[in-house]
Amino acid sequence: MPKEVLEERSITLEEVQETLKENEKRGELSYIQRVTLDYAIKFSQLPADKARKLVEELKTDFNLDLDTAIQIVNCVPSSLGELRAFLVGVKESVVNQEQQKEILDRIKKALSS
Repeated sequence: MPKEVLEERSITLEEVQETLKENEKRGELSYIQRVTLDYAIKFSQLPADKARKLVEELKTDFNLDLDTAIQIVNCVPSSLGELRAFLVGVKESVVNQEQQKEILDRIKKALSS
């Protein structure tokens, strides 16, 4: 029987992992939840707290919308070409090339700390 959706919001892979691990402690996960947790574990590259902080920085410092910031944090691009794939819908005046380099620097800093 389907459950009632109480809230819907975008979250990072790291937050997915954190949430599903908490749910796992309270009981058995469904097949879909288990597959999702395995995916999140495999592809998460930052701890949840660092991922949340980086999303907030991208939103506030570079005026990115929440979904774009989350996708960047989930995929942690390492080159300007990779980053630009996420910025296709963002106006160039909002995120210029210098700001794109700054975003990459912040990603590298989050990965290394």
